[in-house]
This record gives sequence, structure tokens and C-alpha cells, in this order.
Amino acid sequence: MPDGDEKPSAPRSKLKMAPRLPLRATSAPTPSPTLGQRLDDLRKVIINGLFLCVIGLVIFTIGKLITSDEMVIDPIGLPKNIRDLGYTEDAAALMMAERAAAIIREGESEKAAMAVKTRLDETDFELPVANFSAKSVIQLLRRALGLPQPRLVGDFVCPSEPCNSNTLELRLRFLDGKNPPRILPTIKGPSPDSLIDSGAEALVRVTDPLSLALYYYGDSLGKHDRRGDSLVVAEEMIAQSHPQSTTAYNILGIELIDRPEADEAELNTAMAYFQKAVELDQSFGLAYVNWGLALNKLGQHEKALEKLDKAAALLPGTPSVWQNLGVAHTGLQHWQEAEESLTRGLSLSPSDPSLLNAYGLLLVNKGEPAAAIVKLNQALESRPEFAFAQFNLGQAYAATGDKEKAINAYSEYLRLQPTASDRQDVETIIAGLRQ
Repeated sequence: MPDGDEKPSAPRSKLKMAPRLPLRATSAPTPSPTLGQRLDDLRKVIINGLFLCVIGLVIFTIGKLITSDEMVIDPIGLPKNIRDLGYTEDAAALMMAERAAAIIREGESEKAAMAVKTRLDETDFELPVANFSAKSVIQLLRRALGLPQPRLVGDFVCPSEPCNSNTLELRLRFLDGKNPPRILPTIKGPSPDSLIDSGAEALVRVTDPLSLALYYYGDSLGKHDRRGDSLVVAEEMIAQSHPQSTTAYNILGIELIDRPEADEAELNTAMAYFQKAVELDQSFGLAYVNWGLALNKLGQHEKALEKLDKAAALLPGTPSVWQNLGVAHTGLQHWQEAEESLTRGLSLSPSDPSLLNAYGLLLVNKGEPAAAIVKLNQALESRPEFAFAQFNLGQAYAATGDKEKAINAYSEYLRLQPTASDRQDVETIIAGLRQ
């Protein structure tokens, strides 16, 4: 018996263990999928993938349509007698849009302001909701996002009778969706086609003036012969503080330095334009190139090198940079540097007549007239009417003692440059060769 003081100990509970689970499944193994099941699974994956691609394409297309920077030309109203000639409202709008696109394309600006299309170009389809279409939904989304679509509306009108080509006018209004409609100047012309062409120019003048200015300016051979109009557009851009005023300043400067008889005052004015351009955009390499060209024409070759070195850092792949560097080094009698610059330029544009002429001038100054003749004749093959190459060729032939060919080259220079400021000096050289 236990003592009275002792208490009986609590009975020990038995430890209950969870039944041990088998390490391996004891059920029957799952059968492998059959070929048909695998094909069904693959088909589902492909269908789901295609569905996601379609949804993504739709979202992408809607996003592009909503944010696209483009302008629509509405059908141009026509009086009955013009419709009787075979014109339609939609066709007139399409002709204007195509002409505007051609101007922008030929202008070759780095970035056109916007694309131009007509109602015929706008794909639309009805939605299963009353009075709604894809086009109307996109327009609502553009407005909600603050992205109104600019439009051009207009009419051919006859302010007086009889209504014919002589009295026909084109009146256009530009709507940007944010400001009151802008009435463009009334356009007059000898025919509906000429009015449409002028209307396209008026449209580009509003939406992408830089492309119009470059189109008017044409290439160095005066493709369009409307440089005066180009300067007017460039001056308008500067007056309106257009975002692309840097190129407008460049156009005004190029017009001055491109004149064969540009005097010191004109060259200084041109350099002021180039300075304005680089003040607006210090990475605008073309302004440095043309600034260096103006300094070369003034004989300030050391200063030209300063500008052209900046141009070379910004535009190493532009041949005219190395041409002007070569001319500057030639003027300073840095023969090796001049040859290196011109060789690099010719590696970029082997048949460039200006580079070949500059190389010929270098060789004349180095006392290598035979090699110069080869380069200068190559320049004239690329540009037969290149007056300055003829002048340099005259110098080269004279240095070799071939007086007859020298006279012919100098005479050709005078023919190509009838108002040359050095005409009297060249005539004196020719007279001396004939003695």
C-alpha cells in the first residue's frame, strides 16, 4: 500500500501513430494519352494562340488609328458644270491628297508632319449597335484622349457668271479639332487641276511647311525653280517659331552662299542664319557644314576648320563635311590633311563632282597638274555643266603647258558663268595664253 502522503501517478496515455502512407501509389498507373488526345491538345493550343494574336492585332490597329498623326480631306464641293466635266467630289479630294503626299515625299524632310488621306481611304464597317460604326467609335476615342483629327474641307465656287475655268475659285478651311476653323487664302487658277495642285500646296503649307519649303527649293540644279517661294515659307516658319525653324534658318543661309557671286555682306548674313540655327539646336550638323563653307569662301580657313570639325563629329557619314574640310586644309596648304579628308569623302561618294573638283584643286595647288586633270575630268563626267571644275581644269592644263586645252576650259567656264565677277581676269589669262 502506498503511504498516505503519496498520490497515485497518472496513468500513461498510449501514443497513437498515424498510419504510415505507402511510399508509392498503389493505384493502377494512368494510361498514356493517345495520339488523338495529343492532337486535340495541340489544336487547342493553336486556336488559343491564334485568338490571342487576333485580339492583339485588333488592339494594335485601334491604337494606331487612334494615335495616328494624319489629316483627312473631305470631299470637295463642285458646281454642276465642273461635275459635267467628269470630276467628282471624292475624286477631287483624292487628287489633292495624292498631290500633297507627292510634295511631302519630294521635299524629303526628315520627318513629315502628318500623312494625308481622304474619305475613300478610311476603312469603315458597321457595328451591331444603332448609329455606330468603327469610324465613329475611333473618333469618339480620339476626342476622349484629346487627339482630334485635323480635316480639310472646301468647295469649288464661281463667284460670278458664267461659271467656267476663268472664274472658278477654290476655297478651303482647315479644322484642327481644337481651334476655330482657319480659312485659307482663296485660290485661283486657269483650270480645276491647277486649283487642286495649288490647294495641295496650301494644305502642306499649313500641316508641314518644312516639306513645302524643301520642295520649292528643289535640288542644287533648281529642279523646281521656286526658291523665292521657299524663302517665303522659311521666313513664315521663323516668324511663327515653328519647331523646325532650325532648318528654315539653314535654307535662308544656303540661298545666300549658293549664289556664285555672293559678296562678303551676303556671306556674313548667311553665317548669322547658321549661327541662329545652331543656337536653336547645337546638334544640327548641317548648319556647321554650311557655316564652314561660308568661311572657306571668305578665305577664313582656320575658322572654317573649327566649324567643320564640329560638323565631322556630328555627321561623319556626310560627304560634304569632308569636302569642305579638304578645301579648308588646301587653303592652309595642309596637303596631307586635305588629301585624307577628300579621300574619306570620296570613299562615301566616289562620283561626287564637288569632291572630285576639290581633289583636283588640291592637286593643282600641290603642283600635280596631270593627276588634277584626271580628277577634274571625272567631275565633269558627273556634272558636265560644272563651271568651277572647268576653271580648275584650265589651271591644270595651263600648268602642263597645253595652252589650247587651257583656253578651251577657261572659255567654257565663261560660257557657263556669263556674269562671273572674275570675267575680266579670266579673259586676260586667255589672252596671255594665246600670245
